[in-house]
Amino acid sequence: MDPLRVAGKFFRSGGGRHDVRAVTYGPFPGGWPEDFAPDFARIAAAGFNALRLYDMPDRRLLDAAFAHGLHVFGGLHWPQAVDFLRDGRILSAARVALAERLRVAEGHPALAGVFVANEVPADLVRWMGPLRVRRALEELISLGREIRPDILWCYGNYPSTEYLEPENADFTAFNVYLENEAAFRKYLRRLHHIAGDRPVMISEFGLDSQRNGTVKQAQTLAWAIRAAREEDAAGMAIYAWSDRWWNAGMEVTDWDFGLVDREGGEKPALGAVKREIADRRSPILRDRLHEERGVADRCMSRRFGKAVLPCPGNHRGGRRLHRSYGFRSRKGLPRRAPAAAGAVRIERGAQCRGGGGLRGDPRFH
Repeated sequence: MDPLRVAGKFFRSGGGRHDVRAVTYGPFPGGWPEDFAPDFARIAAAGFNALRLYDMPDRRLLDAAFAHGLHVFGGLHWPQAVDFLRDGRILSAARVALAERLRVAEGHPALAGVFVANEVPADLVRWMGPLRVRRALEELISLGREIRPDILWCYGNYPSTEYLEPENADFTAFNVYLENEAAFRKYLRRLHHIAGDRPVMISEFGLDSQRNGTVKQAQTLAWAIRAAREEDAAGMAIYAWSDRWWNAGMEVTDWDFGLVDREGGEKPALGAVKREIADRRSPILRDRLHEERGVADRCMSRRFGKAVLPCPGNHRGGRRLHRSYGFRSRKGLPRRAPAAAGAVRIERGAQCRGGGGLRGDPRFH
């Protein structure tokens, strides 16, 4: 199994681009199953290539994932719903736990990355101070990277705390629960703006079948996977594999987000997800999307009286109201095309890393 790497706005593994198709797994009432093989075989057969956990994996889980070709994203479990900056022992214990669990998984090829935290409550962030909280998350990432520089590091963010995005994360991960496709697509585009030159991963997306029904759950997950692919998300994690869920010391029975029910039976959503993962975007559709993007560029150009040019930063196919760059010709280097008439003049890269987004907001630096 080749390690996962960041390459521009996407992930790479081996010799090519790697779309992360993940499903969240656990925690379950009673702990991990005695044998992971039955679940992991079904997960791999559905087309998934990764797992997202809410705790750090042991070697038994990693060995089973490796045997089924699944990358694993661990999650550092520590108290995040309290004022952890007031009591220094909480963060100290989190650092110790991170170091210990990483040593347990030392060198294992199945461990692809770690979420150092997940959804710190927005009211607590405001209470503790966004800058202080973000720095605490960045310190955890830095510590983990010192121990395991070969894996990816991130924070599981969500829309209420967009401004909390760690600067040293390898990719932008957001838990997003939008039940309207148009709103979901619109927010995906916003996430690319927040992420700048980093990959965007939807780290949670799901629908409760207990309240919405199994048919709507299947339909929603299908269009979400398709939208994430077409909007160039680098990865997506479906929440969750099973309806069985353990949280805050008790079993959660008043929601059913799983692809399989509490007895392990397949729900319609599993078949829908499997079909959507297998249904790769055809060349005809790709050409149509590029043609629609060109029409949109021309409309924007007419509306604003500016030239719409490819982003000069690291965006893969990004579009902004940029000027083109006319560098002086150097020996052996061709001159770039002159700036188009009426093109907006900005500094190189000024809007390419969180420019205008909350990651670039000076209030949180």
